[in-house]
Parts: sequence; structure tokens; C-alpha cells
Amino acid sequence: MLGGVITGLISNSQLSVSGPAAGLTAIAIAGIIKLGSFEAFLLATVFAGIIQILLGVFRVGFIANYIPSTVIKGMLSAIGLILIIKQFPHVIGYDIEEMGVEEFAVTAQDMNELYKESKAAETNTFTIFMHPLNNLNRGVLFIGLVSLIFLVVWDRFFQKRYKALPGSLLVVLIGIAISYLLEHFLFSSPLGQDHFVNIPKLDSITAFLHVSKFPNWSVVSKYAVYSTAFTIAIVASIETLLSVEAVDKLDPQKRKIPANRELIAQGIGNTLAGLLGGLSMTAVIVRGSVNVSAGAQTKLATIIHGLLIVIAVVFLAPLMNLIPLACLAAVLIYTGYKLLAPQLVFEQF
Repeated sequence: MLGGVITGLISNSQLSVSGPAAGLTAIAIAGIIKLGSFEAFLLATVFAGIIQILLGVFRVGFIANYIPSTVIKGMLSAIGLILIIKQFPHVIGYDIEEMGVEEFAVTAQDMNELYKESKAAETNTFTIFMHPLNNLNRGVLFIGLVSLIFLVVWDRFFQKRYKALPGSLLVVLIGIAISYLLEHFLFSSPLGQDHFVNIPKLDSITAFLHVSKFPNWSVVSKYAVYSTAFTIAIVASIETLLSVEAVDKLDPQKRKIPANRELIAQGIGNTLAGLLGGLSMTAVIVRGSVNVSAGAQTKLATIIHGLLIVIAVVFLAPLMNLIPLACLAAVLIYTGYKLLAPQLVFEQF
């Protein structure tokens, strides 16, 4: 929410979208374990934001000028490949991993907890990619295939004519309709609750704040807080600079994002996120690429997306929980395909 509204307002980027990022996941987990609590990690996030603001003030963003364009394009392609491999199981109902997980290795214990059966001693992203073929869920597979086919057809034949209707939104509506028909008319119960979005139901902003956590200021003197803050700040800043460079490459108007202004915007966003109980954030390439492909022209799209998240989480949770994960996985797979465009690979070769 803060990444969309606050960072979006302060940033001079017209297309980049900010929020919690997979690249910061390992740092967040390690930081929480190291500091002993999420509240202590929030304090580190506050200080990380302050460090980012200082990096922007002292104009450290110039390092973005030394990042080769091939690195940016290679990273975009790699993210596209990760999206395709990681989301494929969700398209057919083999939800061995949660949505958004990017780790390569998966332990047998994780798999046994989900499926209560003996598996190999260790598995990984590639082996999981093959497992789903023996674990199909007909209802989920039907939704996933319809979603993918619709996205391709819509993007190729209708998107230019109906720019105000993004294919990803239509796919979500179609998925909700299909899941309802499958459950009530065709199959007894083809989809379990774990095949749908699951947002806690809140009835007001007050209830939202009630379940939030806030920084633990009693650990302000601990060295570990500042070492964690420095790590967050550096990694988030590098990922942000890489992201905005990538979005510059994707921008049809070829606008240049001021790197130092972006660092300051990210710093303010992270400071507020830590104060209000949110995870550390950065500019995210995948969200930026989706924003570009959806036809965004200015940062108003980013700001409105932040406001819509507030509305959706606080007031529309029952409606959001009707969305099948297979629809979202299909959107991400198609986005991954566009990031891993064969033409781009041949150009780099």
C-alpha cells in the first residue's frame, strides 16, 4: 500500500511499482531470526529507510550508470523463467509451494507435511516442475488452461482495441465464474480452499491496524539492528536501481528515471513501512513490467493500485477470496513468457 501510494507520489518514476520483493525474502527471514522478533526487524526496516534517504541525498544513485544493459536484460529473462517454472504447478493444482516462493531447494519434510507421503530425500524447482504431471486436479487444470488461452488470444487480437480492459482482470472474473460452475454444476468439489486466494477478513481500518505490529524501540541499542538495517538498505537500493533501469528499457517512451530521487522515495517508503508494521520494500521489475504491458502511461497507475490494495484488503476480502490461484498463476506465466521473449534471447546471443 505504501509502495503504491507514498513511494509512487514521491518517486519521479512513471511506470515502476514498489512493494515487498522476493529478493528481500531471505534477508527478512534471517533478520527476524537474528533479532528475535518481527517487531525488532521493523525497527531495522525504519533505519534501512533512513540509510536509503541518505544514499539519495548524497547522490549515490550514479552507480546505476555502470550497470550493463545485458545484465538488465538477462535479469528480466531469468525472472521470466522463474515465473514460468514456479507458477506451472499452481496452474494445474499441485500447490506444493506457496505462491511467491522463489527458493530453489525444497526439503522432503516440506513435501511430507503437505502430502503425508514419502518423497525423495531432497527435491528442487526442476523436479517439482515434473511432479505435477502425475498430480493433476481436473478443475484447476481447466481454469488454468482457459486462463492461459484467453490471455494469449486477448493480447493478440483484442488488447489494442480495448485498452481499458486488461486481460488479467478479465481472466480473474472468468476464473471466478468457472470455479462457481465447477463446484455447483459439474463436480462435487474439484477445488479446495487452498486453491483460492486467502485474505483475512477485516471490517474496518481500525481492525486492520489492530492486527498490525509496530517497531520494538527497546532494542535500539543492539548492533544487530543496524547491521540488518544496512543489509536491507544496500540490497533494496541495488534491486531498486536494477529495477528502474529495467523499466526504463521497457518504457515505450524511453523516459529516464532519476536514480537519486528514486532512492529517497524508497527510503521514505521503507521508513514508513517499518513504523506501520510492513515488510521492507523495493521497486519490483515484475510489477513494473505488468504495469507497462497493461498500458500505464504515468505514475497515477501506481498510486491508484496502492489505494485499490487498501480497499481490497480492508473491505473486499470475501470477494478477493473467490479468486482461484490458477488464474493468478496463468497471468504470471504469461508475463514470464513476455519477459523471456525468444526474440530477446536471440538478440543477446
